[in-house]
Amino acid sequence: MKWFRIRLTVPAATAEDASAEFAALGASGVKIEDGDPAVLESHFEGDVAEGARGVAAAFGGKVESAEWVEEEDWMEAWKKRSPAVLVGRFCIHPSHEPPRWGMLNLRIDPGTAFGTGDHPTTRLMLLEIEAMAAARPLGRFLDLGCGTGILAMAAALLGAREVVAADVDRRALDVARDNARANGLEGKIKFVEGSIGKCPGRYEEIAANLTPDLHLARFREYRKKLVSGGRLRMGGIKEDEAAGTAGAVEGVEARRGEGWVVLRGADEAAWVASAAPVVAPPPEPAKSPDPPTLVLSGPVEEKAPAAPKKRGAIHHLDLNVGNLDESKLFYGRLLPRFGYEKGEAGEGWASWKSGDFYITLVQAQDPWRADGYHRKCIGVNHLAFAAPSRDAVEALHEWLMWESIPVLYSGPMEMGGEGKENYAVFFEDPDRLKLEYVYRP
Repeated sequence: MKWFRIRLTVPAATAEDASAEFAALGASGVKIEDGDPAVLESHFEGDVAEGARGVAAAFGGKVESAEWVEEEDWMEAWKKRSPAVLVGRFCIHPSHEPPRWGMLNLRIDPGTAFGTGDHPTTRLMLLEIEAMAAARPLGRFLDLGCGTGILAMAAALLGAREVVAADVDRRALDVARDNARANGLEGKIKFVEGSIGKCPGRYEEIAANLTPDLHLARFREYRKKLVSGGRLRMGGIKEDEAAGTAGAVEGVEARRGEGWVVLRGADEAAWVASAAPVVAPPPEPAKSPDPPTLVLSGPVEEKAPAAPKKRGAIHHLDLNVGNLDESKLFYGRLLPRFGYEKGEAGEGWASWKSGDFYITLVQAQDPWRADGYHRKCIGVNHLAFAAPSRDAVEALHEWLMWESIPVLYSGPMEMGGEGKENYAVFFEDPDRLKLEYVYRP
């Protein structure tokens, strides 16, 4: 089969809006290549060159190429441009790439629906859903404007009691159903064709990754569909639109990254504090115990006298990371277990401190980010943190397994020689930087 491939360029500031109009021509997914101008590419079953020229002209761009290509050529091309995307605990991978061990895997191929993890709004919403699940168990969850169903499937993997996915586009729902089936989640998600008014009952969580105008139009319905104490997340909002949208929908910023913002209900804290019992079936008993806590030696309230500063001691460490939001979530859970406190943060960076020493995460920029990290190259091989006891190493290993963080070498291992005890567990951060937690008396 042949496909009609179109590549057009538009100013970077209009790329997202242009891609929506491009998709409306019947695109089998739209790939956006960052830059200024940005490059939009997609494939169609028929010749839509005239319509594409109209889209390009409307957004100050132009069509660069329009040609028929063999399906095999297209498939090979998108395989090269569609690697797995790692977001928090999630790995969103196309069918030609294997799942990642120790992560929550979602297999999604590029297609006609929005939401494969390659867009910042999808990544921010995934991180928010993960954070909500960590704060308290997910209940009855609504993914509004579900696209590929990625947020609904994420909620299902995170243990939501019930998941509903809704979209006004029947094609998107068909894609979402196929994805749920491919990931073994079909029986855990109910699909609704239509907007929020068609979704039955009320919800403890609503995730709407839409556009500001749709949030404005639907906000009253969001509130009606939320139970007391419910949690609302609104994505698809550009940074320069965030303040105006937040004021109009009584929202506050929940998460920001890569030029986009997720809002939450401004009075969510009040809802939670005064939440009435949820009128819904009680959740099933937990199948696993609470996450293990790190075992520390000695009373935590006692502090040793401050040691004098040593000349030449390491003052701080900066780590360039591929995705700052993912790394902040990872290290924000890990470092407090080692006694670190959250330090200062700014645009493109965040830090954690322990005494006078601090670790700073810095967002790597293009083109260097594309090279990724490899510990076999010249530079840092791994970072080791001191453990107070063997029990602490064991406890951290249990926590790593609970959190599905990749553990290396099958778990804790003896590293010392005769008379030199050395017990450690090795694991990886989101960029695959090796980390070690080691007890050496």
